[in-house]
Amino acid sequence: MRSGQAMPWSIEYQCGTRPDPIPPLINLRDNGSMPKKQEITANDLIEGKREELDRLCAAYHVHQLELFGSATGEEFEPDTSDLDFLVEFEDLSPEEHADAFFGLIEALQSTFGRPVDLLERRAIRNPYFLRAIEQTRMVVYAAA
Repeated sequence: MRSGQAMPWSIEYQCGTRPDPIPPLINLRDNGSMPKKQEITANDLIEGKREELDRLCAAYHVHQLELFGSATGEEFEPDTSDLDFLVEFEDLSPEEHADAFFGLIEALQSTFGRPVDLLERRAIRNPYFLRAIEQTRMVVYAAA
């Protein structure tokens, strides 16, 4: 606006009309009257990529892959949550193991389009952390 020009609301006041009052606040708490957004779970994400996940696990010599943490519970936020995986590889040389570990992280992030944390069970030394994982883990791949 140019200087000296009145704001639209002041014009309304000058014309003798008042702007509409601010509407009362709306209670947005879920009382069952508002339509619910379809909840997407981490399991839905996993099952939607099942074939690709199985192919990746076979290619990267995974013996077992488990999902754990917030992704397995109600805290999972489909738009923002990462995925936490616990992996156990087949017996590999140190070089193959490194390639499999870092290759799997990259492939999982690409497949699911979100950050991924990948931990190896044998590397976890903290018994409290291990117990927390045990309470939420869910097997998503197991080699035959």
